[in-house]
Amino acid sequence: MNNESDMAVRPPIEKWISIEEAAEYLGVSVVTVRSWIREERGIPARKIGKQWKFRVSDLEEWVTSGASQFRSKKRAD
Repeated sequence: MNNESDMAVRPPIEKWISIEEAAEYLGVSVVTVRSWIREERGIPARKIGKQWKFRVSDLEEWVTSGASQFRSKKRAD
């Protein structure tokens, strides 16, 4: 196999976005995204160095799968 055919098979590399870009994409504040990370709400985030990074495809899957629909821990009695 030559290098050209190897490159044709690989999917394009997806860019990582910042927490600010992720918040804008989701339509929420950066503070909300940080709280979701801190509270382990399942938001697909990766720490790269000292910064949180996201892939749009991971965020899209998280939202469309329903995993972003977390319930409040408070119960009405």
